[in-house]
Amino acid sequence: MRRATASSLLLILALGIGGYVVVSRALRERAARCQVCSRPIHRGQMFVLHMSDGERERTCCPRCGLHVRLRVPERVRAAWATDFSSGRLIEA
Repeated sequence: MRRATASSLLLILALGIGGYVVVSRALRERAARCQVCSRPIHRGQMFVLHMSDGERERTCCPRCGLHVRLRVPERVRAAWATDFSSGRLIEA
């Protein structure tokens, strides 16, 4: 009886871990990715570039945003960084 309970508990634990892995991978694939480094873009660190063609390009952090700005300065019309304390976009 004890062996059956332990086996059932182990099976439930394995299914739970497997389910977590599947769901976390699915959510990670849907998240927006940085065009420079391919990391997920988080709202608290996001850097937004307003391009000359009207597009808005988002990067994961100021470092990646400034990398784009230095690489194609003629295309960047304005840049905005996320303020850590307020979460609002501020001109960079």
